[in-house]
Amino acid sequence: MAGAQEVVRAADIVCTDSEQRDEMPAKNINCLEDSVLKKIFSYLKAEDLVTTIRYVCPYWRKLIYTDDLWEQVSFCPPGYMSDKEVIKFIRHMPRIKSITILHSRDIETLMDALCACCWDVRKIIVRCKASLNHAMIRRTLKTFPNLTTFEVMISGSKLYLDYAKAYAKQLRARTLKTIQRSRDFSINKTVSRRRCILQCIIITCKMTSQMFKILCTVKYLKLLFVYNIDKDVFSIDIKPLENLQHLESLQLVHFKNSRWCKSASVLTGNVLFLKLTKLEIIDAGPMVSSAVNYLLRRCPNLKLLNLQENNFTDSLLEDVSFCKDLEYLDVSNNGQLTNRFIENIADNCRKLNFLDISNCSLMTDKFILILQTCRDLEVLHLEGSNFMGLYFHCIPFLYPKLAELNVKHFECMFVIYDIKMEMPHLRVKNCTCMQDEKIGLKFDDVLLA
Repeated sequence: MAGAQEVVRAADIVCTDSEQRDEMPAKNINCLEDSVLKKIFSYLKAEDLVTTIRYVCPYWRKLIYTDDLWEQVSFCPPGYMSDKEVIKFIRHMPRIKSITILHSRDIETLMDALCACCWDVRKIIVRCKASLNHAMIRRTLKTFPNLTTFEVMISGSKLYLDYAKAYAKQLRARTLKTIQRSRDFSINKTVSRRRCILQCIIITCKMTSQMFKILCTVKYLKLLFVYNIDKDVFSIDIKPLENLQHLESLQLVHFKNSRWCKSASVLTGNVLFLKLTKLEIIDAGPMVSSAVNYLLRRCPNLKLLNLQENNFTDSLLEDVSFCKDLEYLDVSNNGQLTNRFIENIADNCRKLNFLDISNCSLMTDKFILILQTCRDLEVLHLEGSNFMGLYFHCIPFLYPKLAELNVKHFECMFVIYDIKMEMPHLRVKNCTCMQDEKIGLKFDDVLLA
């Protein structure tokens, strides 16, 4: 809001039409070209554009509602906004092109408002660990035919899927989707025929080393989603991943018996994954776990890291320090991680806004003090961990942007009440009953007609 106020103060004279603008002295901001003004506005937050800038004058209001401005602006609702306030802003942003949702009580209602009020959204990212029903996914894809990114958690799983790349009509020629009945021969035949145009591969089947090697021959692949339904498969060599240097998203599930050369020289010094921004490895085996460090070292632009349901130690993830731009981190159900891992995150990943350390039983309450360098943190999940609430009273001062706190199974609820008094906008999720949540993706359930 402060940035918007400075722009408003720069407008010394309010103009009503183009003729008046031409007569103004050179010192006035309205003498600038339209393209320059729009560039200035693009550095402001989306909510500032509709609450402040559009009320300055009719000319600025006209500029605010142009498509080329909104191509440069993304709406990411801050933590203090309720769902009703977010919907109110969406109604004033009909030309919005990009929206990222980190927290919401009712994501279905937000998506309904987006489909009803906006015209041509191109990018939707939902990172609040909430899934959408199939009807809403279909409606969104139908309402926004030019959608290039629609990332949301798959119902019944703990994985994010880009439904736009998987099901959007304009991207269908570049996408390979194969379900359960896949064989090495059919995969090889399909990949060979479409190798030059394939950019997205989504496959769930009994994975073999040969099949995985075939998938990694698609040189310009951007998204690779592999769900191995045969957890007891003897061995899968994932070393061919080195060939996919254009990869932007990598998701591997149930690679327990996979292998990767133990030597660090498996990745040569020239192998870098500069475009990789999303990495999800769930339920991996010890050999894949040991390779994650080498992978992290070569992904300097990583923004999302999901390593839940593994058995990582602090040393196996020490190279997360190379991921300076990391914003989303989920290491839940890694029982061997300690406060040493949090120290590494606090020193090197200060842009973090989502952290899930649920069921990391070796971590202590002191992590709250250690992590204080991550002042942009908006979502914190602490399900089922052995925290006593010793330093929880520091949360309002150390993490002023915190919008969602998941303390499921947390017993000291009086501590949470005190936090709520200091942070009335904070959404607190808790439950007294224990529930076992096991990852089990039935990929047929997420297919769309």
